[in-house]
Amino acid sequence: MVNLLRAILPFMVIALLFVFTGLTLVFITDKFDLHIAINQEIGEPANTFFKYFTHVGDGITAVIVIIVASLFTKNKIAMGILGLSSLAISGLIAQLLKRQVFSDLLRPTGHFQNGELELIEGVDLHQAFSFPSGHSTASFALFIFIAFAFRKYRFVQIAAGLCAILAAYSRVHISQHFVEDIVAGSCIGIIVFFFMYWVLGRIKFSKGITINE
Repeated sequence: MVNLLRAILPFMVIALLFVFTGLTLVFITDKFDLHIAINQEIGEPANTFFKYFTHVGDGITAVIVIIVASLFTKNKIAMGILGLSSLAISGLIAQLLKRQVFSDLLRPTGHFQNGELELIEGVDLHQAFSFPSGHSTASFALFIFIAFAFRKYRFVQIAAGLCAILAAYSRVHISQHFVEDIVAGSCIGIIVFFFMYWVLGRIKFSKGITINE
């Protein structure tokens, strides 16, 4: 675990700053006031950017990116298994939590009246299953994998960290989630990746295939 943390330190610094900032905002502000404050900043060109960039957290998109990225690594099979299993398990946990444990928590449009929010044209908004954010979970599971797969390149790790944050934030910007939702989703994506790294690091694959090199 320590070796993994060292390997992706630039990414983790960025990710943890995001998580700690989000947690601080969640604890010191009312979640509705916080969402309104963020919503008031909505405008072009950010609207168009986040309207499309949010799809990075779609399951199919993340799967494709992981598979393609794995092809550029030394141990393609092991890396592919690591990325896809982290994405799948973190996504499953997020869905179980939002549908079985926190199913009564509504998304922003389930709380605010028509006209209270600045909405982005063309975005299909939902009302139920707010916590945690599945897209944020997938985004962080995806980009922490990218950071690890190309860990020799610090600029890739930094870019991956920023992309993970932007993808998670996009869920609040388009009013699909509250800040607490994306912080929780981000943590799930990170924690599950570390867990799967630990699990797969103890499995003996075929000769020469490992995730630890």
